[in-house]
Amino acid sequence: MGFHSSLLLFIISFTSLIGSAYADTSQLFKLARVSGKPTVFNVNSRESKEAHVGDRLLVGDTVTTQTDEEVELMADDGSILVLTPKSQIE
Repeated sequence: MGFHSSLLLFIISFTSLIGSAYADTSQLFKLARVSGKPTVFNVNSRESKEAHVGDRLLVGDTVTTQTDEEVELMADDGSILVLTPKSQIE
């Protein structure tokens, strides 16, 4: 399987995960590992804070990493998503 096929499969799987989790609960992920000082913008409080292991993410929250920062997100079903440096996910 080539890079583009793998990427497409990941996007489809991730979209399915988000869609099913969104329908079931407002908490999608928890932070399983944090490297550096990435931030989480909380949709409810409209404030950004430093991300910490164990933080729960709500639908609409945004995680942002800068240079040399990484975050590992764990879904309620145990799936893992790694956010690499200079990335953002909502």
